[in-house]
Amino acid sequence: MKMRKRVRAAVIIPALVLLCACGNNPEAAGSDNGTETKNNEPAETIETGELIELSYYPGYSDMDGGYHGETLKKDDSGEWIVECYDKESIDEPEITTIYSVNAMEEQDFATFLKENNVASLMNCKDSDVFATDYSPWSFSVIFTNPSPENGKRVFVSFGQYKEYTDEESELIKELRERFEALKGEVISKSVESEEEDPDDIEETDEESSDIDEVGEPYCGVLYWYKQLQESGKSWDEMEKYNSQTALVQHGWPYSTNNDEVRYVYQDITGDGLIELIITYYGDPVDIYSNDGDAVYAYGVPYRAIAEIYPDGTIMEGLTMGTKGWNETWYRYDEDTFKYVPLKEKLSPGTSGVTFPEGKRISDVVVPDGLDLID
Repeated sequence: MKMRKRVRAAVIIPALVLLCACGNNPEAAGSDNGTETKNNEPAETIETGELIELSYYPGYSDMDGGYHGETLKKDDSGEWIVECYDKESIDEPEITTIYSVNAMEEQDFATFLKENNVASLMNCKDSDVFATDYSPWSFSVIFTNPSPENGKRVFVSFGQYKEYTDEESELIKELRERFEALKGEVISKSVESEEEDPDDIEETDEESSDIDEVGEPYCGVLYWYKQLQESGKSWDEMEKYNSQTALVQHGWPYSTNNDEVRYVYQDITGDGLIELIITYYGDPVDIYSNDGDAVYAYGVPYRAIAEIYPDGTIMEGLTMGTKGWNETWYRYDEDTFKYVPLKEKLSPGTSGVTFPEGKRISDVVVPDGLDLID
């Protein structure tokens, strides 16, 4: 059976549009050109557990729709690999290369991340000048949370348009070099197919009808996520969707592993109606309820985690650095079909809901001729 064609959104950021800044030369972090920065204070520490995944985007994508990205992760058998994907332009096929990774070298790399407080680079001050690159470089890292009562994972991201000290710039340079050195032998190399096997098309039609039967009235929502994920919209264009999906705050669709953006149907409010939950690595990000049509009921804010309990309440937790841990509790409002914040903190007396793996947004099949992206 032929491989079904995969599509990744190209990383395209128009210059002189994104309002970002950099105290250093934008190319300085990780380069040999050490220039002074305005940010001389060390970044606030972010506590992290075990490394789950690290993605690196070198930032040499261009307006032709090309891109490049590399991800350190475990494969289905639990072995560490580096998966690289390259696309020269929108008209060229994507090439995926998978490298083996020595387990001991991965442990050394993870130790390097922890001992050098790499996660805390996310807390460096944002820059305040216009972007000059179509696609700045960036890192996106996922760790386990050493304080599981505050969420299962810690998501970290940092990139070109922050103010880094010379010492931090050297750390980023070493991070790049160590990441590159992880690549061992080539396990496989594949080129995306422009063709689809008839058997695949039949299978995806069945998946689409399954959405219609079980997920009504959420079909349009899922089609919208799928189209937006593959739209190729630039970073600044994605900003306007912040109020419609919290995934944007995770760097979606550019700095996220889109294979882990999934959807689950489940009655979490206890009203007998099924809700749609959009998850990332199994954690809830967006929740839609049903008043006859889909209603955007709740989104998890940037750098927060949400725990959903069997009684339908939501605990939203946010680490406030030296200020500690802040909790906000939500309860479903049957009049507005949305989650509303409560004045008091609750004590659920039970563990949160664990969601099934769910289906990938990338596997949703949008009907021909349907365009839901403005």
